Parts: sequence; C-alpha cells; structure tokens
Amino acid sequence: MRVYRQKEAVREWNEKGNGAKLLFMHSDTPERYVMEAPIEDLSKQEDIQTAKFAVKRLEYRANHLSLEGKPFSIEAFGLPLVIGGLSVLAAIYIDRRFIKKKTAPKTKQM
Repeated sequence: MRVYRQKEAVREWNEKGNGAKLLFMHSDTPERYVMEAPIEDLSKQEDIQTAKFAVKRLEYRANHLSLEGKPFSIEAFGLPLVIGGLSVLAAIYIDRRFIKKKTAPKTKQM
C-alpha cells in the first residue's frame, strides 16, 4: 500500500512538470575522474581552500585540478571571529553592569 502511494506521488510530480533535469557535468570529458568537476565547481562557488580540503578528504592525489575562485573564505573564518569578539564584549558589559563584584573587607595586619 505504501509503495503504491510513493509511485503515485512520483507520477503526479512528473505530470506537473516538476521533474529534475539531469546534468552530466563531465559528459564532454569522460576520461576525467568523476569528482574532478564537482571539486572544481566547489572552488568556484565557495573558495579554493575548501576545495583543497575536499581533495584531501577524498585522498585524491592529482595535481592537474584547475581550482578557480576566492583564495580565502572571509565568511567561514571572519564571521566566527566577529561573533566571538562581540560575545566577549557583551560578557564584559554584563559582568560590569549587572554583576557587582564583592570586595573582601580589608583585614588589619599586625
């Protein structure tokens, strides 16, 4: 019963014209490794350092990849630093404004 519902839903989806077009990223260069085109696309969309890290994760040892794009991602590293700095400033403000430091009474030394 459940499989029938799924097949019916897929059929209705395709009838409405919502079917996805297939994109063969490397159909013009079949001799290339399957992941080369997605890695190059990743470097264009994000940055080169992210693409190099993806190459390391895949343990792909090719030196002929043409990685284009931003050399460094400001969003990936700059935003956490800004948010962290603002958090520290907010913590200092809250500490000084609302949390009063208790000072220990001075004892007389003899």
